[in-house]
Amino acid sequence: QRHTHPNTNWTGYAIFFSAVIDEIVRQQKDVNWQTEVLIGSIHISGREAPSFFRSPFYKDHAYVRVYSETRQEDYFIDPSLYEYLGVGYVSGMP
Repeated sequence: QRHTHPNTNWTGYAIFFSAVIDEIVRQQKDVNWQTEVLIGSIHISGREAPSFFRSPFYKDHAYVRVYSETRQEDYFIDPSLYEYLGVGYVSGMP
């Protein structure tokens, strides 16, 4: 079951990316990795991006946490930011 929120932007990308990672993990039989769709704001130099841009793209943004509790690793990936701006990883809080 996926987390969705009607007021987020680009949720479909995050949900799809999460599902793809989940399927790869399942096929590799690597039970250590999990995904979680999160919602947050995009910040640039500590300020919320909507203060720089008028686009709703930057507000209430969905991104994906790929994590392994056994390996104590966390990756935060925003697939729409990657496609739109080429940003590979983002920082986030679980």
